[in-house]
Amino acid sequence: MTDLEKALVNEFIELVSIDAESGHEAEIAAAVMGKLREIGLDVEMDDAGNIFNANGISSIVLGTGCHLVHSTREFIPVTELVASARLVTSLLGA
Repeated sequence: MTDLEKALVNEFIELVSIDAESGHEAEIAAAVMGKLREIGLDVEMDDAGNIFNANGISSIVLGTGCHLVHSTREFIPVTELVASARLVTSLLGA
């Protein structure tokens, strides 16, 4: 197993060890939000009306920073692409 695979498994074990019964996901949401903040990302939880929140399940949407989404002018600034890469790296524990 590579170091990255080991880090991913460890991260997975850490997160699934948090009791997050349906409707009671606040602790795991806080843990993931904390990991995002550790790498310098701004994080907020809202009730944006997605299907999870609409059904009482707190959730986190990880956006990649795209602008003018689904248009012929869709783009993502390099700084936001780098931040997204840092996020994935952090979540993988690398």
